[in-house]
Amino acid sequence: MLWIPELILAAVAVFFARRVQRNALDRQAVGKALAGRGAVVAAAIVTAAITLCIWRSLNDVATVHDEASYLLQAQLFARGQWTGPAAPIPAFFEQFHVFVDPVIASKYPPGHSLLLVPGIWIGLPGLVPLLLASACGALVFALARRLTNPWIAVLTFALWLLGRSELRFHSSYFSENTTAFCWLLGFWALLEFRERREASWLALFTGCVAWGGITRPLTMVAYAIPSAVVIVWTLTRHRAWSWRRLAPAAAVGAAIVAILFVDNAKVTGNWRVMPWNVWSQEYMPWDKPGFGMDSTPPRRELPHVMNEFARAFSALHKDYTPANLPRETWDRLAEISESTLGTWRRPDARILLAPFAIIGIILLAWGRPVREGRFALVCAVSLFVAYMSYAHPSGWTLYYLEASWLLPFAAALGLWAALTMAAQRTRVPTAQLLRVASAPATLATAAFLGVMTWFAIPRVNEARYYADISHATLRGWRTAVQGAIPDQRAILFVRYTPTHYVHESLIANDPDLAGARVWIVYDRGAENMKLAAVAPERTLYLFDEQTRMLSRLHRAAARR
Repeated sequence: MLWIPELILAAVAVFFARRVQRNALDRQAVGKALAGRGAVVAAAIVTAAITLCIWRSLNDVATVHDEASYLLQAQLFARGQWTGPAAPIPAFFEQFHVFVDPVIASKYPPGHSLLLVPGIWIGLPGLVPLLLASACGALVFALARRLTNPWIAVLTFALWLLGRSELRFHSSYFSENTTAFCWLLGFWALLEFRERREASWLALFTGCVAWGGITRPLTMVAYAIPSAVVIVWTLTRHRAWSWRRLAPAAAVGAAIVAILFVDNAKVTGNWRVMPWNVWSQEYMPWDKPGFGMDSTPPRRELPHVMNEFARAFSALHKDYTPANLPRETWDRLAEISESTLGTWRRPDARILLAPFAIIGIILLAWGRPVREGRFALVCAVSLFVAYMSYAHPSGWTLYYLEASWLLPFAAALGLWAALTMAAQRTRVPTAQLLRVASAPATLATAAFLGVMTWFAIPRVNEARYYADISHATLRGWRTAVQGAIPDQRAILFVRYTPTHYVHESLIANDPDLAGARVWIVYDRGAENMKLAAVAPERTLYLFDEQTRMLSRLHRAAARR
């Protein structure tokens, strides 16, 4: 395969990098720019720009069931409520990952939805995910620069930003955007604490872990265990155990974790019982960590679309057994690698970095020349192992978004270390190796950066196309329906086709059902009249997905 445009841009990048190297003033200016705060701000701006370019709107619909659940809970919080009143007849209002009886609330922990509230207040629910993504971009660059040098940081940032997972999931309402920020900011705080041993940095780290914990508990347990070892070792080695240092961190952590117990009490009525567990028991008992399929029937009667969803994913859980664990491990690792470095089946220039990524991982595991790299690698492995307890499609790399920066970092580190060691004819990598201005490593990094500028165009367009496919249908349908129903109060019964796409729901609950203009509910045939009787002031409509027709119903017709 000929990569003519990539080679041309690589040559241009090398040409300019070479000119900068030969001119002391230019070299100093570039070095100063990359080492300053402006570069961190630039990383944040570029991340935000690409994310917004893909999403196109900060007021878009939530397409995946999880996103809709988080968004509904955020809307409740924005109204000053933890839960909403129960739906009039719950069977009509059933929604994935949402309680509709005895309260309306999300099954998920509250951390992510709480952060979404400012965006809800100003009518831009996508604003906070955009800010979280941009902050992650800044932290990825800043961490890579702190651990190595600015050139490695720039290449790390470029590879990370254009990874499949980042392009797909930054422009979404998924909670991993919150935990990724907590993960990266916590890592920075931990580095500062190890250097300064100040109480404020330990408190910040604890706050990050705690907030991540009330967002995605399993993810942050995987992060907290290695972190606790590092903190205990640091305090012991420097004889820094003191209440003045530990008390603020303990207070911050306890205050944040208390939010989770409040959420438990508000949603389930018991501060010790998590909504996630209760919802799973009522709707999808098989949806839990472990091997094999739990055949316990749900406590509720599920709508057809939920049954189809359960049928598809229960088969996935049934096949997830200890005997298949090696294959599942390989498939997941392959998908994670492909997200960052591409694949041999459809190769692009990133695949050339695969051998250097292996070198970088070895160096990180060794702890030389990046001492803190071992901790980052252990955290990433811990996250991967934690989610090996749960059956999911291997391509669903969202669960590893928090540690997705590490493979780009390993590739950039391996490239720099290999070329610098070759140029200096040394066999042992040292920390100084990363600080030396290596001409071959700088030029190679510049070449890959040139390639990435060309690679960015199709990658972003591909992500935009995917976003359009996943958003356009639901966005267009919601807009059309709202415009076609002139009534101030209405009920829209939705009649799904038997082949409805189970990952997309037309049913969406409002945080204030009593005040909602339109109730969008399931069509339940003869039972429709029961709901109509509950709200006699509402006009009745039926949407038939098979014919794509919206029709007004008379109350007599609703009985049929």
